Amino acid sequence: MTDLAIALLSLLGLAIASLFTLAAYGLATQRLGPILAVCRLDEQTCRRIVDTPQARALGLPNSVYGLAYYLVLVAGLGLGWWHPGSTLLGSAVLVAWATVVLAAYLAYALLAVLRVPCVLCLASHTINLALALLLSVRWLGWV
Repeated sequence: MTDLAIALLSLLGLAIASLFTLAAYGLATQRLGPILAVCRLDEQTCRRIVDTPQARALGLPNSVYGLAYYLVLVAGLGLGWWHPGSTLLGSAVLVAWATVVLAAYLAYALLAVLRVPCVLCLASHTINLALALLLSVRWLGWV
């Protein structure tokens, strides 16, 4: 059950990261219109979010790192890497909690600095917290 939850959350995170990567590079912005409408954001607001200094690290959009993170999580499940107590899973847990710390900072920047209630951004941060908890539970062997 934990594997299924990790897989589904990772795939959802991958979808959100893909959307933000497309937006960050100015690709398919017109096609994103219906998604932005659901989030109650217009194209300019979305661009404002992905163009902020907080939305980049080492010259790349944060969403690109998200793509890699979620792909590794899904691949790890498929390849059987996530054994309770294993070093690989322990490393994934550390990365997951580092992601949560970064997500807390980004949520603060989003709500307090930019003052933009981005539903997809907050959903992504919530997904990262859930993944950190699920990976921790798995690493501890509680499932």
